[in-house]
Parts: sequence; structure tokens; C-alpha cells
Amino acid sequence: MDQETTNKEIGRLENSDIPRVVKDKIREFVDDILLSGLSLNRQYFYAIRLRQIASLIPDKFLNPSTADIKRVMSTLMSGKIGRRIKGKNHSSVYSDW
Repeated sequence: MDQETTNKEIGRLENSDIPRVVKDKIREFVDDILLSGLSLNRQYFYAIRLRQIASLIPDKFLNPSTADIKRVMSTLMSGKIGRRIKGKNHSSVYSDW
């Protein structure tokens, strides 16, 4: 993992329809990760996941209800939100061989 990959993810965040205040909070958190000594991999992981979560509940991201959190967890666990690796979408759900 390199800084360029993390910067691309931050670019995806900036280009999203997520409210500005939420984008700013996510950027602040991601910046704090590096300051606390966590790796670029960890920064990238949180940047992706926080953007995905914010896209599911953009207006409630900063103050979610229990129901909002359950809905987000259900969506993430279902594999409907995939992971982008080298430009390809990889779901966490695998098909039978």
C-alpha cells in the first residue's frame, strides 16, 4: 500500500455525493490515523469503509440511530458493498466452486 492509493480513495470520497460536513469528518479521522502511528494500510481501510458507510446513511452518519447501524451492518455483511482492489470490485461473498 502506498500514499498514492490512499490519496485516490480520498479523491473518491471528495467526488462522492456525501455531505461536505461528513467528508470533512472522515478526512479528519483518516489524517488522525497517520498521526497516531497506524499504517497506510489501516488508513486506506478506514477511508474506504467510512466512505461506504457514509454513502449508505449520508444524513445520519454523524449521529446514527441503532436502527441505522443495524441496517449498515446488514448491508456490509451481505456483500452488497464490495471492496475495490486494483480497480475491480471484490465482494466479500464467494460463489461455490
